[in-house]
Amino acid sequence: MANTALFLCMLGLFLSVNLNAFGFGIRIQASDFIMPIIGMTALKHASCKNTLGYFSAWFIPIFFTSILLLGLASHWFNLGAFNFWGIKKIIGWGICIGYFLIGILLYEKREKAMHALILASWIMGVICLISASVTLTRTYVVYACYPRLQGFMGNPNAYGIFFAFVLLLQIALNTALPYAKKTRIMGMIILGINLLGTTSRAAGGAFIIACFAQALKVGHIKKFLIATFCFVPMFFSAMLMIVKSAFLKENFHSIFSFFDGVNCLIESGLTYSIEERLRALLTIKSAFSEHFITGIGLGGAMTLNHAQEQFAIHNTALWFLIEMGIIGFAVFAWFAYKLTTALRTSHDIYIKALTLPLLSFAIASLANELFYQRYFWLFVGMIMCDYTKRSRKSI
Repeated sequence: MANTALFLCMLGLFLSVNLNAFGFGIRIQASDFIMPIIGMTALKHASCKNTLGYFSAWFIPIFFTSILLLGLASHWFNLGAFNFWGIKKIIGWGICIGYFLIGILLYEKREKAMHALILASWIMGVICLISASVTLTRTYVVYACYPRLQGFMGNPNAYGIFFAFVLLLQIALNTALPYAKKTRIMGMIILGINLLGTTSRAAGGAFIIACFAQALKVGHIKKFLIATFCFVPMFFSAMLMIVKSAFLKENFHSIFSFFDGVNCLIESGLTYSIEERLRALLTIKSAFSEHFITGIGLGGAMTLNHAQEQFAIHNTALWFLIEMGIIGFAVFAWFAYKLTTALRTSHDIYIKALTLPLLSFAIASLANELFYQRYFWLFVGMIMCDYTKRSRKSI
């Protein structure tokens, strides 16, 4: 029963929907409904209760809750009203705290949790690739006018970054997975195709840079460069051939549309994306200069941009700096330091395996605001639990 709930929870991380409540949309994951079951099951173990009793395990949620509430108050003082976007952020943070605590409780089952996540990603990857090929279900997994694969997460960047995370996790744990070699290879191919299908520049770049860092660390830089130089010319040659082929356009519409969409994204998408981000930052520059200690307030960027979500600050650290000021950025920097130290000093194979995926996550957060991703807080809970237990043993 517990293992089934764990697998369903990991599968539920790939399913999301916007729930209209309190006058605005709140993102709900299918995993949210299974988390309480896992939590109640885990709490039966005395070791989990003892871990939650450590005050050091509560530092992170207490600090961030304080900073976000301060940001909500700053918005009131600076802009004269509470912001729906800021309130939604508080509600979202409450959900993330739940995932953080469940991550602590799942520490003893971290091996099964990571195996379940990888298996769930294979299944969801196959479902989404099939759905993208069927006209009836295509609109549920394909974004906007051209086929950016978004899965059932509703966003191609979120889906791509998640698959980059899981693919790197499998690379780190590949030999430890209880499956035949052919099954593991097929799983990596499925994850790779899904990642490529999102055409997410943040996800793709984060994956490549993380792989480069790992190759540099283990001394396989030559193999990495050879693989990269082989893949890039092959991919772009295939793209040009398909886009210029009238036969493929007429008979293989799905394939043509994907490569044509990638072609458009390469030609104009990068310029548009940079302009979009700069426009948002220039709009809030003067307001931040007046309130740089406590920031412009939680949700302030939306208020100054007339609540348009596309003008969000696309950088997690920069978002903390602008909306929560120097105080908020200091807490964020402290958290990044603690998390890095916890990963660097751990000798557990499953905790160490999270280093590469979280590196890609950090890189992707330079171009996206990823603070509220549930799976991130689930694994942070495991990492900090490991760190807390080791710290108490050393004392």
